[in-house]
Amino acid sequence: MFNLYYLIVYLQFNHRPLGDLNYMRIWHNNTGKGKQASWYLKHILIIDLHTKKKYYFIANQWFAVEEGDGQVDRLFAVASKEQMEEFKHLVSQTASKNMSDGHLWFSIVARPPQSRFTRLQRVSCCLCLLMTSMLANAMFYGLVPEDSKKPFSVGPFALSYEQVT
Repeated sequence: MFNLYYLIVYLQFNHRPLGDLNYMRIWHNNTGKGKQASWYLKHILIIDLHTKKKYYFIANQWFAVEEGDGQVDRLFAVASKEQMEEFKHLVSQTASKNMSDGHLWFSIVARPPQSRFTRLQRVSCCLCLLMTSMLANAMFYGLVPEDSKKPFSVGPFALSYEQVT
């Protein structure tokens, strides 16, 4: 992870185009205590600021001695258009984004790093939603008229006032 930071800094302050990229080598020296030395890489996007050309690398692998195949040094080829449009890749990207950023309750734990919506704001929204639903339930608690025993029937469907409230 430390090496990836320097890669980003190098790309931002380089004063000439990168040229055509074919491969990218990512590694780490496995320092850290326990799980701190392990990390999972999903994908890398490199944008050449001079030519505006984008290079996308799909990894989906662990960089750890105790996880996966035990490697901490890998070489990745630039993803082709077919690889980026594969069903498996699109489903995993979409599901990951929808669950981590689109689902309010789940996004408290799995907040995407690029999101400006903080965890405190997410927790506040969840508590507001919880309190509002509790208030709505309290408003209608015990509010069932005596004539609700007779359901309103339309064809094979029967609906009572209890069910509507």
